[in-house]
Amino acid sequence: MARPVRLACIQMPCFGIDHAREALDYALARTAEAAETGVDLVILPECTYPSYYIRSRRAFEQLAAPPPSEALALFQGLAAQYRCHMAVGMAMDLGDEDKLSNAAILIGPAGEIIGRYAKTFLWHFDAHWFTPGGQYPVFETALGRIGLMICADGRLPEITRAMALQGADLIVNTTAWVSTGRNAQQLTNPQFEYMIPVRSRENNVWIASANKVGMEEESIVYCGRSCVVDPSGRLVAAAAPDSPEILRVEIDLDVGLGLPIGRRPSSYGVLGKETINLPVIAALDEAVIVSSTCGLVAALQLGAYETAEGFLLRAQHLIHLLATQDVNVIVFPDIPSGSEGTETYTSAACLGPLTAMTQEYECSVVVVLAEQQGGARYKTAYFISAGEVLFSYRAAHLSSDELRSYTQGSGEYAVVKTPDLGNVGVMIGAEGWVPEVARCLMLEGADVILWSGGRGEPQDTLLARCRADENRLFVIRAAIVGPESSAVAAAPGGRVLGEGLPGIEQAVFASLDWADARCKNMTPHTNVVLNRMPATYGALYE
Repeated sequence: MARPVRLACIQMPCFGIDHAREALDYALARTAEAAETGVDLVILPECTYPSYYIRSRRAFEQLAAPPPSEALALFQGLAAQYRCHMAVGMAMDLGDEDKLSNAAILIGPAGEIIGRYAKTFLWHFDAHWFTPGGQYPVFETALGRIGLMICADGRLPEITRAMALQGADLIVNTTAWVSTGRNAQQLTNPQFEYMIPVRSRENNVWIASANKVGMEEESIVYCGRSCVVDPSGRLVAAAAPDSPEILRVEIDLDVGLGLPIGRRPSSYGVLGKETINLPVIAALDEAVIVSSTCGLVAALQLGAYETAEGFLLRAQHLIHLLATQDVNVIVFPDIPSGSEGTETYTSAACLGPLTAMTQEYECSVVVVLAEQQGGARYKTAYFISAGEVLFSYRAAHLSSDELRSYTQGSGEYAVVKTPDLGNVGVMIGAEGWVPEVARCLMLEGADVILWSGGRGEPQDTLLARCRADENRLFVIRAAIVGPESSAVAAAPGGRVLGEGLPGIEQAVFASLDWADARCKNMTPHTNVVLNRMPATYGALYE
């Protein structure tokens, strides 16, 4: 049964704090314009009023315009007048003599306040005048269950996950995405490009974002691109990067695919560990010799082979070839579907020969093989280096089809120090779509995640970039050959280091300096380790 909801995202020009009254007048006028068309929910940007760059608590107190409480009442009056819901971003006084709240307020069709949310993952200078929140409420409304987030909150996977686990149908994002560039029509932001699509898909939830355009305080450039993304991660509609706009979209809250793969909460305990006790903290304090932190890795795109002999011949050719090209680590893809009942990719048939190859060619490989132990059969990734298995990992997350042939591993997300790539962890198959897996590996100290992917889809490149960016580490993904599947390597800021041509066998090189993964700052005062709030993540692992 369809649950249609008509949205209007107000993409407005930015106004500095000296022009707060103009900002308010503009926002009220555009809100009324949108509401007159009969929409169900109007969404406005982060700090619609008085401005995003507050300057100081004193500047906030000396506003030559209505205080935020009075401005909020004006939006409440419009909601009641037009019988619609509204979500508006505002800087609000907490009564604290030092700090304010960067808030999103959800207003109901009678003008009532349904709920408030305070930005949790503060960005850059936010920390100078805002106090972070620490709760992730989802509100029951006549439209459905709605969560609120604000801008950089979309960079932390824990926040949207917490809302999804409470049954959110729609997450409303009052945002202030910033950018840089020579051409205003090409301005963009990592959240628009890959983070919000991944958040929607990994949580099976709609996300609607409203942003600003223009430049504030001669330095803060907004990229527009207010957008609506469906639960499959598909961009349904987006506004321009450089002009004000009312983005109107009708969505169906009953559209959804379910989670890409099931969760294993009991294996995510490190998410709640006190920050000071995390292995990553020890890694960040470790002294490294930068001239020794460079490595060359190759992510393979391979087809399916019918026999173990055929696979091993191909593997030997590639390992020899790539070793002569100075590759340190070679990553093989996942076991192809359809091979479950064969001996082609078993550890019994392949582990010994592959181990010997790494010794002969003096390199390392990551390969996924079917491991039989007793009556259980596992998908197991082996990290083999110079004739020795350094560690193995059994896939802890399997699809419903895979569960017919394999047993899930216990979820021991091993991270091991390697000679060429620093601290390494691995993922197998669809585990990339479980944000907790990469997060646990990062918190365990991983500098590099080697991901043996399957026959994927175009979104897998966005996914690799998102995992690299949100965790500030390298993600190297191998792939099974397919019409839209390609290997990819992504750097800690989400930049693509290498990507394969779909549909063919190929080795994709990436030269990386794993010491780059030891810097966890996204920007000053915004750190993916230190600014997490482990005490608030209980719902993710309990």
